Amino acid sequence: MTASAYAFTWVAPLAISTNMVKILMLGMIMEFLLLHSGAFIGFIVLRPTVPKLVKSVVILGLGALYLRFVLGFSAALDSWWPVWNFLWLLFAKFALVWIVPQPAAAEAKRTIKLWGFSVVVFFAAMFVTTFVPIPRFGITEKVLSAIALPGSGLWISDPQTVVVSGMVYFSLVAFGKWKVF
Repeated sequence: MTASAYAFTWVAPLAISTNMVKILMLGMIMEFLLLHSGAFIGFIVLRPTVPKLVKSVVILGLGALYLRFVLGFSAALDSWWPVWNFLWLLFAKFALVWIVPQPAAAEAKRTIKLWGFSVVVFFAAMFVTTFVPIPRFGITEKVLSAIALPGSGLWISDPQTVVVSGMVYFSLVAFGKWKVF
């Protein structure tokens, strides 16, 4: 479903909302932060020998660090849903520590493999869309003016790159979950 939202937005960027490109851009930024923080937080949360209180302190500390990035991106793009999303996902880590029983070794191993796969796919999608010309399709100059993305850089001048990155990334992760992991 997520990959479909990226694909649809690439073709018809204003059909759902004038903010759709910005929303999906923030989605990819959030995904990067989740992948990055997932390595650190997951390493502690999945370890059966670490006490729950220590896990909670680590989640709070790393959560506060990553929340600063989420706040910065949210302020820059004038959209606050990522803050609430991040806090919800952080709360889920506490639920994993305090409510859910410790995952079995096989499930922990699967989670780690899926995380590694996701990281590789994320950076591959970013690399390819940075160096391979991506057609604009529906993201025309007129649309660029209408969505008025703040700042500069590849994602701002050529937002189809982040949209296609998201489409590729979420497609491959879904396929990996379905067929591989």
